[in-house]
Amino acid sequence: MDLVEKLIAGNEKACARCISLVENQREGYVDLLKSIYPHDKGAYRVGFTGQEDLAKSKLLVDLIEGYLEEGKKVGLLLMGPSSPQTGGAFLGGRERFAQLSGKEGVFIRSVASRGHQGGISYAVPGMMRILDAYGCDLILLESFGGPLDTDLSQVVDCLVNVISPDLSQDMELLNAGSLELTQIFFVNQGRGRQEEKTKLDIEMMLDLQEDREERPLVLSFQDQGVSGLKEVIDDFKDYLLDMGHWKQDRLKQEVMEVESRMRGFLKDDLEAVIRFEEEAIKRALEEGSNPYLLAEELLDRYFK
Repeated sequence: MDLVEKLIAGNEKACARCISLVENQREGYVDLLKSIYPHDKGAYRVGFTGQEDLAKSKLLVDLIEGYLEEGKKVGLLLMGPSSPQTGGAFLGGRERFAQLSGKEGVFIRSVASRGHQGGISYAVPGMMRILDAYGCDLILLESFGGPLDTDLSQVVDCLVNVISPDLSQDMELLNAGSLELTQIFFVNQGRGRQEEKTKLDIEMMLDLQEDREERPLVLSFQDQGVSGLKEVIDDFKDYLLDMGHWKQDRLKQEVMEVESRMRGFLKDDLEAVIRFEEEAIKRALEEGSNPYLLAEELLDRYFK
């Protein structure tokens, strides 16, 4: 069996190897993704954003265990900042989910953002296709948060914003655009009665968005618990299918994949040109060349 056949057969080592090939853009990774594409099974993609803390990690663990009890296969991609030394993901992401280690039906991988804003690596769409072909029913993506979660919202079917019971910790994120991007707000577990006040504060913010067609749902650990959140996440998939939004959203995601791939090719080609012409550029500038005219000349020479 070749690598793709092993992946489709549910071989975990093959899945890990495929993801590594794509993340590191090793030779043959594009051909690998081309071979995997016809085996897309339509796994449900759910993103989780919000401040990273132990309560958020526990929430995801409890959700995943609920799906595993139903016999579902779950893939979890943990987005994180890149190490300045290695460029890879900081260690520790998977340690927060140690209690899932060794359990059948769950695949966990830490993914470095590699400088991409929004906490999403360029390799994530390909990784999700690999997890889909591997047989995952759900693919969960956890972002480490940021001023905007635009990138995350573009690659998932449902975006869950996990809010601290003390809303002041997340106010900047909400004001920055999460209200427009999120389908479900979940006020996480806390002490005292702060959860209810935070939930009401979010509802009041949403009241100001009069032109929004579909109002996000606002849940809390106190009122609905993890089981209630899971039920709403599942119901949202049914809603997308019933309303015909599923195909539309998947089409948008694939358009984004095409655009991302084209940008990637152009970026790689441009970096190769800059490396090749680096000494010539330095000499031309030392001789007094206009940097703007020099840039135009190089672009015309290589890309027209």
